[in-house]
Amino acid sequence: MDRAGPDTLSWSEIRDMADEGLELGNQTASYPHMLGLERAYLLGQIARATDRIRSETGRKPRLFAYPYGEHDAAARALVAAEGYEAAFAQQSGVIHGRLDPYALPRFAMNDPFASVERFRLAAQALPLLVSDVTPTAMALESAMPAIGFTLDPMMGAGAAANLACFVSGIGRADVQELGDRRVEVRLREPLPSGRSRLNCTLAAGEGRWRWFGLQFVAP
Repeated sequence: MDRAGPDTLSWSEIRDMADEGLELGNQTASYPHMLGLERAYLLGQIARATDRIRSETGRKPRLFAYPYGEHDAAARALVAAEGYEAAFAQQSGVIHGRLDPYALPRFAMNDPFASVERFRLAAQALPLLVSDVTPTAMALESAMPAIGFTLDPMMGAGAAANLACFVSGIGRADVQELGDRRVEVRLREPLPSGRSRLNCTLAAGEGRWRWFGLQFVAP
């Protein structure tokens, strides 16, 4: 924002929006990849952005968004220790009370997703409730990870058979029910190096969808 690019709001516009009730968030000072960075450097990134936002708006942000959505346990703990109430990654999905407040999903609304239809789809989405998700870490050791989760009984009988799962850059993945609501998502080819995402959806009736997502960083 301080560089005042053609696609960037001004501080004056941000102040006006905040005065109208917009919630401000911190996304660090220079938007680094947070995985594996030293704690002192990350603290400096967060503090610089916090101080700049507060100096321009008089408000300390309460929410944090990880650059590129990338985070690990150390980054989550650091954001929590800095007093933030919640933090967002970049996997698609619906927020609900069972989630880690420092690894929340969010729907992209920028190009190529900047449409009224996309907004309507996201606003009407419901959570796909799962537990015991694997892999547990975003940074993968293999481009062919073992992906799985357990469906909550609230999702109804036969939910696994009606799941549709897709991986960015690859396409549809195979879904297999292993018993007792345990689901395994099997990739048809290795994940591309770098960031990718898994989206699993389940029809919920009346044009609405249940949604669950994962974000990966493959070697």
